[in-house]
Amino acid sequence: MGPPRPPGVLPGVQLVPMRTVIPSLIASCAIAYACWDLTRNRHLLGGTCAKTYADKDWEEETLAKFDSGWPREAGPPCVMNPIRRQNFTEL
Repeated sequence: MGPPRPPGVLPGVQLVPMRTVIPSLIASCAIAYACWDLTRNRHLLGGTCAKTYADKDWEEETLAKFDSGWPREAGPPCVMNPIRRQNFTEL
């Protein structure tokens, strides 16, 4: 007859042993990390940083436009990223 089944397991359904599941899960995570590292850090598919990301003049000009406010039709100008631009006080 075989070993008894755990409760809730249908007849004819075989459980996959954990000694198979855990190494498969670890291997799939390792493969996913290797693919991510090859494409993002080592530029396997080519590519460089965008000029808008690497150029400091561009960043300063963009921040100046954000700080001056964004024109709105519904009300006064608002800051684009208010969380980053808060002035936190020391307690």
